[in-house]
Amino acid sequence: MDMDKRIREELPRMIEDIRSLVAIRSVKGEPKEDHPFGEKISAALEEALKIGRRLGFRCSNLDNYVGYAEIGEGARIIGIMCHVDVVPEGTGWTYPPFDVTNCDGKLYGRGVCDDKGPLVMLLYAMRFLADSGVPMDCRVRLIIGGDEESDLDCIRHYKRRGETIDIGFSPDAEFPVIYGEKGVLKAVMEAPLNGSGLLRLTAVSGGTASNSVCGSCCCELEDHSGKELLSHVKPAFSAYAERNGFSCKVLPAKNPRRLHLTLTGESAHASLPHLGRNAAGGMMEFLASLPIESPFVDGYMHTIGRTFDGALCGINYADLYGNVTVNVGVISTKGDNAQASLDIRYPFSCNFSEMLEQLQKSFQKAGIKFQVKNELQPKYVSPDSALVQSLHHAYVSVTGDSSSVPLSIGGVTYAREFPNVVAFGPAFPGAFTNVHMPDECLEIKHMVLGIKIYMEAIRALLELEEKEEKKKARLQRPSDLTF
Repeated sequence: MDMDKRIREELPRMIEDIRSLVAIRSVKGEPKEDHPFGEKISAALEEALKIGRRLGFRCSNLDNYVGYAEIGEGARIIGIMCHVDVVPEGTGWTYPPFDVTNCDGKLYGRGVCDDKGPLVMLLYAMRFLADSGVPMDCRVRLIIGGDEESDLDCIRHYKRRGETIDIGFSPDAEFPVIYGEKGVLKAVMEAPLNGSGLLRLTAVSGGTASNSVCGSCCCELEDHSGKELLSHVKPAFSAYAERNGFSCKVLPAKNPRRLHLTLTGESAHASLPHLGRNAAGGMMEFLASLPIESPFVDGYMHTIGRTFDGALCGINYADLYGNVTVNVGVISTKGDNAQASLDIRYPFSCNFSEMLEQLQKSFQKAGIKFQVKNELQPKYVSPDSALVQSLHHAYVSVTGDSSSVPLSIGGVTYAREFPNVVAFGPAFPGAFTNVHMPDECLEIKHMVLGIKIYMEAIRALLELEEKEEKKKARLQRPSDLTF
């Protein structure tokens, strides 16, 4: 079979399948009966399974938490894990976020890279591999979740309802292959919004998701001075924004004593906060320069500020596998208080208990209530393992790139929920995909190359599983020796 020709022939259909998924705004919503993550995610899951059925796979939907499409026979399962949920689109898009725009060799749209595009790529890679005549002596199962961007409840539901995965990967990170993922601590900081300053905050809000850099932040100020201090705020705000690389808007409120400010930075994935420009941190820094008495603003500047390395709260740990990152994703008003979500990623050698104790001390000293919401342990599979080596070899054999080596990352993938699963692609070394940012994109040439890599990877894992089956058979065979 001429695989290059087959991929070229099927490429328009693949793009249309990606388009059908991207068109569904599968952002986590309110749970409803039979829709644990909202109706849109259920619709996206069913659309993915519909594509799988059309391609000839056995498909199943497990209560709209998770589904799967599989091919092959046998007791053992190679698990490949994708997701249909996406983070909110935010602002600043050049292209429609929920349509696929094919421009200059790239597909643009929310989810084209994270993770709807890779999902379609894997469905076709599995189909092409089976059609090529490769023996499918164990099952290859594409698992499709609906809560990866939030709490991973989808994959935990699979672990309760589905069958055990023997080996596998998740196409939700980078090539050549990921052997480690940092630990993640999600928390909320909260403090009173106001004291008795001449200017007072009446509201603050910003961000779209805790695992994204806060791209835009708004606040409303009220003048209690009787001296028209608000007239000085506008030029100061504009100068601050220009000086620090933000854009801004100043709008009068219905109350003439109030002023509405909006600061816009740049969103990015929470694991890579240095790639964005956090508008929440910028807004807090500007507010701290005004005659405002705000425990929240003061506490924010003492513990987070404009930094993202944890230094202000005493947790700027680092090792060979990376360093701590601290991200504020969502900021909001809650009664008389303000609160902000914290997404903290820490490397393998970091002692979690010591880090948590230091965080609690730092926030308490700053007058901030600190509450842990969730914690995920770091993920590590030896770079010398058969799994990592097989996937790395698959990447090298297709691309010829032997200089790129296995990586550890700050991202969260389904891989950390299974012992013998790692993240693998779809982003190529040096490629900028704008994941969790406006104009998320996937290069078509990388899509084609990725399909070839995934075919080779599945072939390699099939061979590994065949060896495992033979080893198991040898161990179970009665001894030929007689006594």
